[in-house]
Amino acid sequence: AVRSGTLFHVHAVPWRRDDFGEAIRRVAGQDFRRLAADVDVFGPMAYHHIASQPVAWINGVVRDLVDLTGRPVWPCVQVREAYDKPRLDLAEAEAAIREGMRPPSGGVVIFWWNELRDDPERQALLRRLAGEGVVD
Repeated sequence: AVRSGTLFHVHAVPWRRDDFGEAIRRVAGQDFRRLAADVDVFGPMAYHHIASQPVAWINGVVRDLVDLTGRPVWPCVQVREAYDKPRLDLAEAEAAIREGMRPPSGGVVIFWWNELRDDPERQALLRRLAGEGVVD
């Protein structure tokens, strides 16, 4: 009501509905079906590298949320290592972005944006993917 056209985005735990015995609802308290009535876009924190998951896991999280909610999903994808994890190389960063953009995804959010300021290789990667039309 204050700002017409503003989207309400929920940064969500990336557990699929059947992961860990439906822990997304029981443990994290995120009932995506119920939230869908008030949420415009879901953004699962699909940090594959932190979660020690293969890149393909990202799109599985997206598909599950789209199927469950019928809402657009923009996964937050990891393009640089974090915490005590080993280096996330440039090829894996590119694969994560491409996987995050695969249908039915509606876009991607980049994690960790602040770290990109000091990483010319990853900046160049994003410019190249934008030139290819993979990202805007």
